Amino acid sequence: MSVIHNISALPGQTLNTVTPSQTLPGWHGLVAMTRPASPSVQLSAMWRSLARPVVRPLRWMIRSLMGRQINQDIAALRAGQVDLAIALQELVAWRAAETAPRFSRSLSGRRLVWISSWQTRCGIAEYSRQLLEAFQATNLGWNITVLHDARPTLPQISSPLGISARPGFALGGANTIARLALGIAAERADCVVIQHHAALIPWPELADLLLHPAVSARCVVVVLHNTQDILILPHWLRQKLYAALRSVDRVMVHTPRDMALLQAFGLDNLQRLPHGCAKIAIAAPARDLPPQAAPLIGCTGFLMPHKGAQALIRATAALRATWPEIRLRLVMAQYPSRKSEIELRDCVALARKLGFAAHIEWHTAFLAPHQSAQLLAECDLLVLPYGKTPEASSASARMALASGAPTLVSPQPIFDDLRDAVGRVNHTVPGGLERQIEDWLRARSRRARLQQQAMAWQEEHDWARVGNMMVEVVETLVPAPIFPNSELRM
Repeated sequence: MSVIHNISALPGQTLNTVTPSQTLPGWHGLVAMTRPASPSVQLSAMWRSLARPVVRPLRWMIRSLMGRQINQDIAALRAGQVDLAIALQELVAWRAAETAPRFSRSLSGRRLVWISSWQTRCGIAEYSRQLLEAFQATNLGWNITVLHDARPTLPQISSPLGISARPGFALGGANTIARLALGIAAERADCVVIQHHAALIPWPELADLLLHPAVSARCVVVVLHNTQDILILPHWLRQKLYAALRSVDRVMVHTPRDMALLQAFGLDNLQRLPHGCAKIAIAAPARDLPPQAAPLIGCTGFLMPHKGAQALIRATAALRATWPEIRLRLVMAQYPSRKSEIELRDCVALARKLGFAAHIEWHTAFLAPHQSAQLLAECDLLVLPYGKTPEASSASARMALASGAPTLVSPQPIFDDLRDAVGRVNHTVPGGLERQIEDWLRARSRRARLQQQAMAWQEEHDWARVGNMMVEVVETLVPAPIFPNSELRM
């Protein structure tokens, strides 16, 4: 029996020979399996050096010719018959075509794998839900699978109809990259969208995932929800991450500041995708607030130390000198962490110390978006006196704007993209937050103008509009099939 040698071994690699009987149906010995001496590094380097420059015009045709052996590999992995790491390396090396979109896919069969948090206490989970609703609304026939972290999903958060979701990795768990790579291969994804935050997938793991052969030959879109953390990474890791990001089809960020940061490091595959904003509740027009009125101040966001809840409690309590019946409504869900527990305890202790506890409404359960928005819509003024944070954009601020109530924020970069839809307050000056809130409460026309400006901003950042931007990106990268009626799909 003849032996096929179509690929020369690279330095440090040995060439495994394959007989025609070992090749997959329809492949006819076009590719032989290589096994690198250092699997995790050299195989990725080999695949990128050989395949990346030519994979765009060829990958549709290659994948259509290969097929079913991958199912046997997955079954063996699940049965524990082979080592996961070694099996994954050989699976993606031998069946390289399985890591590329299909030339013969049908319009109703394109497959999108979406990696994100899902139906849980997380702004990224809500972001993903809104974008995927836009995919469903276009009715372009995408088969969508969400691979999410293994936290329990929350039933009060709805999932778009027709979306399949299952745990694909564990936060901080072992074999995160192997599990995700296997999940992507099993789904035979035409496109992979990664909604990234370092709390979900740490930066080293993101770089490894993007350079993994099961991922690197596919169409890949990475949405970075936080870029500032990159600056504090070790130099070697930063360089590896930039190389990985340069290898994908599109890197999407939220703000011009994020764009400038990554452009400075040579990324030319960037696109801005702003956060969206929903119109969930419509607040009443701003009202006059004489001293006998009972102004209602609100705040939202996870109850964490940098959100400024204690500063707001002090400022609102001090305003009793002007409005004795002033109240504070904290729609601030307790996050499942020790820091959040301590912050809640400290806030309650402070309110009692100031004799203001009876004037505060505590809403610390995680609420559905429409419930949060309705509570915020009843407020005369929303104040988000956040401290320093590396996050690129604030989901909490968008929830505040979705309520329709006039909103003030601290002068932090996280709020820069909101422009004139919000007012600014400086809470770092002693007594400054109290005085600035008082000025806004006295000025009804100023609050009314802020509401109008926020409505204009909402129109520009409507979720349907932002979602369609994402759909257009993916549709451009994974275009309609060349042979829409092909029966070759496996």
